Amino acid sequence: MSAARRSAVGRGIWVGRGMVVFTALLGLACGPPPVKAPARDLDAEAKGAATTFMTCYERDGAECRPAEAPYRSWHALRTLLAVRDHSPVALLEELPRALDEARDDSVGRKAFIAELTSREQLARGGRCSATGVRSLWHAIEALRQAARSRVEELGLGDTEVGGRVGEVTEAAAGVHEAREVRFACGGGRALHLVLVPTLEAGWHAVHLGEAPVAVGPAPVEEVAPVVITVPDSEAIDPWLPFGEDQL
Repeated sequence: MSAARRSAVGRGIWVGRGMVVFTALLGLACGPPPVKAPARDLDAEAKGAATTFMTCYERDGAECRPAEAPYRSWHALRTLLAVRDHSPVALLEELPRALDEARDDSVGRKAFIAELTSREQLARGGRCSATGVRSLWHAIEALRQAARSRVEELGLGDTEVGGRVGEVTEAAAGVHEAREVRFACGGGRALHLVLVPTLEAGWHAVHLGEAPVAVGPAPVEEVAPVVITVPDSEAIDPWLPFGEDQL
């Protein structure tokens, strides 16, 4: 075999080997498609966490509360309820205090401790079991939007108060994924436990009470007064004096 032919064959072998190596590397780089993690079932997670919490609560009472939880975000909803439902006069009187409380984690924590303490007897003797789960996403978002609209209606949008209400509204977004778990207890009683998920430490209980809970009941719509019209033929002018013969 001539030198030129041997050189050509050698180049062909190297090219072939290079293609094999390139193909192997490409296969390693691409590989099989990644396996998708199964979607989280937040309702099932919340129900399991609620059952675990209630088991502890029935045994140890309020000591089962989490040391760290989004208490401030949950308590912010109470402030937004006041913004949505209070009369303008009551709102202006109570809003500064409510806004200050919404910045303090201890206020929401103390409120939860009070709820737990007041319901210990029912939970310990009630043989409570979880019967349903409800997402609070839409109710919380509706409350946030309603509070924003009320601030604008009252002409407070560009004021300091309006800015602080906006701050509370953003804080309330931290509990969007909250779940309300209903427990049926002995004697036909019911308890509603609200839990909020966090990335670092699972689910945290933030509220325990009677229904309705969380964002509160919707405000009662004002009923228009009923007007009864009297036919013209029977109409009586109230300003005309009545004579004795008309009485």
